[in-house]
This record gives sequence, C-alpha cells and structure tokens, in this order.
Amino acid sequence: DDLLMFIPYTEKVKEQKEEIKKILANYDKLSKHITVFAHLGVDGAVQGRWNHRLSDAYNLDDLGWNDNNVKSICLSHFHKRQTLLSNGHKEAYYMGDLTELNFNDIQEDGTGAPRGFEEIDTITGEHKLIDLTKEPYNIPTFNQIDLDYGSNLGLATLNPNNYYKITTKDQDTYDHLAKERESLKNASNIQLVLIPQQIETQLDIDPTSSDKE
Repeated sequence: DDLLMFIPYTEKVKEQKEEIKKILANYDKLSKHITVFAHLGVDGAVQGRWNHRLSDAYNLDDLGWNDNNVKSICLSHFHKRQTLLSNGHKEAYYMGDLTELNFNDIQEDGTGAPRGFEEIDTITGEHKLIDLTKEPYNIPTFNQIDLDYGSNLGLATLNPNNYYKITTKDQDTYDHLAKERESLKNASNIQLVLIPQQIETQLDIDPTSSDKE
C-alpha cells in the first residue's frame, strides 16, 4: 500500500507544480501511503556553504505536506542536513549527502558533517540516518582547524583516513607545521593555509565634519 513519488530538479517550476498537484490528486483516490522524494529548493531551508539556483522556488504545500496520504518528504539539493517541519513521525527534511565532497561539507565547529543514507518506514514516515562516517564504515570526512597565535598541533595525531585544512595567521606556526608535515611519511590528507593578518586603518575624519567633507 505504499507509493514513492520522485520529483526531479527542473527550472520549469510552474509546470512542475501543476503536475505535482495533478499526481497527488490521483493518488488521493487510491488511499495509499505516499513518500515524496524531491531534488528541490524549498522556502525556509538553510543552504549551508553552497550556493544554489532556485533556492526557494517551492514550499511544502507544493509537495503535498497537507495531504493526509503523504507520510514523509525527503529532500535533496541543499547539502546541509536539516528538518523543515515535523508532525509526529511525519517530517519534511533535507538528508544531506551520501558522502562528504570537500571542505565545504563541514559543521560550524569545523568537523565533518554526518553523512550516509536514510532508512525510512514508508507507512509511518519514521526515518533514521545510517551514518557512514561512523563504525564500521568510517568513510573519510573533511575537517577545518583554525589555529590562533602560539597554538600548536600534533599532525601525527590526526586521523590519516580524514582530510584536514589547517589555517593560521601566524608565520611561525605555519613554518613549524610545514616542517612537521615534511617529517610525516604520508601527509597528502593535510593542507596548510597561511592567512596574513589584515591591518585595518580608520580614516582621519573629525566628528564635526559635514557629510560633504
């Protein structure tokens, strides 16, 4: 008694919305459990570190959220894993990526984001993430570490299966890490970045100056 509805990405938004409405109307007559899979930009979602076209072209009503037969709306397009709306087990959510792609796929603290696939109960809508970055799968993650002045980091302690971008504003710290990196047998997973500190200067403007001055 389950139906899976797959909605692809397209720039013909108006036509696709009309088609979705027709299909859901036909499904309603069947009284089935419907799971919607859509590769779309939905209004209210956070894009994350990637930019996307048509980022808010759809809303959840367009995808059948208010249809009693729709039990779950599983979304892709944005790489940030997030829930847009939930009601009991019924949920509209972005699942993120199957695997991490590059240094854009990191969390606010710089660590790799959860990645994997969803196990979905098509009757209730309940779902759970099978996280492939955890045991026993251990797929590589991308991580970014920002070092302050005087900070030290043992590169040999980093997980060799993951990728790391280490940034610092301190030349001495960068030189120390570069030398340590050379001593490692294989450090192809470690990227060092030196970001020179920008010194900001203020304009010499008197508080009594006019707008023209």
